[in-house]
Amino acid sequence: AYSIPNEPIKTVLNAAARYHITHLVLDENHPLPLADLYRGVATNPALELIITLETIQVYRILPENQE
Repeated sequence: AYSIPNEPIKTVLNAAARYHITHLVLDENHPLPLADLYRGVATNPALELIITLETIQVYRILPENQE
């Protein structure tokens, strides 16, 4: 498990690529730069929402879209 950086999604995806991370888990205590993603206001082509469990969202990071 890795901690999500308090950075924009581009930085999160770069870190995921560097450390071979395949999933992103967000909960109500998500980093502020990911608030729009968590609220469903924003999307990203590199992420596929695979499940939502109450306040937890699990995304698959699509490797062909990692920056």
